[in-house]
Amino acid sequence: MAKIKYFDCKTLKETFWPILPKEAKKVLLLSLFLFLVCFNYSVLRCMKDTVVVTASSAAVIPYIKVWTLLPMAILFTYLYTKIASVLTREKVFYLIVSLFLSFFALFAFVLYPMGDKSHLTSIAIKLTNILPSGTSGFVAMIEYWSFTLFYIVAELWSNIVLSILTWGLINEITTIKQAPRFYSVLSVASNVAAVAAGLISNIFVLGIFKENWQTSQQYLVLIIILSAIIAMLIYRLLSKDIEKETATLEEPKKAKTKISFSDACYEIAKSKHLRYLSIIVVAYFFVINTVEVIWKEQVRILYPKPQDFNYYMNNITACIGLISTFLGFFVSV
Repeated sequence: MAKIKYFDCKTLKETFWPILPKEAKKVLLLSLFLFLVCFNYSVLRCMKDTVVVTASSAAVIPYIKVWTLLPMAILFTYLYTKIASVLTREKVFYLIVSLFLSFFALFAFVLYPMGDKSHLTSIAIKLTNILPSGTSGFVAMIEYWSFTLFYIVAELWSNIVLSILTWGLINEITTIKQAPRFYSVLSVASNVAAVAAGLISNIFVLGIFKENWQTSQQYLVLIIILSAIIAMLIYRLLSKDIEKETATLEEPKKAKTKISFSDACYEIAKSKHLRYLSIIVVAYFFVINTVEVIWKEQVRILYPKPQDFNYYMNNITACIGLISTFLGFFVSV
């Protein structure tokens, strides 16, 4: 059997670039596409924490995730299944990403500059007099409703755009044989995106606009919009390649059977392995969410100003991305 020839030395090639020449264009486009989506995710993750935590305290995070984020995630997933059953995959991506970008622009240039004018301070005072002191996070969630909404939408970027749309496309156009090689390269691209997001964000946060968090935030949103537009252009290129590959096939692939949201939940419920995975995921997020409240509250006490808090979170993101990038080179070994 003939050995597969790679670009360079076999050992280094299989570690750093296990891609065949004919696959290079596809993998480079996928890597850049994933990089841009993950870049936005990393920037938004630091921004959303900065906005809600520095406005009140980290105690607001559990209330947002339980009372608003969880229902909204379920609702958005349901709406996505409905939209996906009517529109093509490409149109669904453009529509959903455009909606996200529109809200981010609205928040950065309208809602956030309004400041106290948009906050429900009077309602918060009434709730404070009625509710126990331990519910201060719940009161803050309602008082700073625009910040809460930004936190929700920023978090949904990960759930909808990154997990469902982006990885859905990658999984669809990557074969089982290609997956071990492709995913090792793609994991590096996603980790490098975290490093780039942390470093670029800090240029605006404590660099050019050191004393103006609002302006820094607006420029970061503009960068997010620009990177998302480039990602949509790359998505179009990938879609064209898929159409060409499908057209050259002698026997076109059978259309995938679409199932309803309720049927999908039923399939997950009756699968033993999926139930175990669900338990692992729930346990993981329980630990993460418990620790992050304590940790981020201490960070807020140390860095009460939004720009200082965001600068710290950007550095953490960049460091995690740097370590993950180094380890990611050896995933396929």
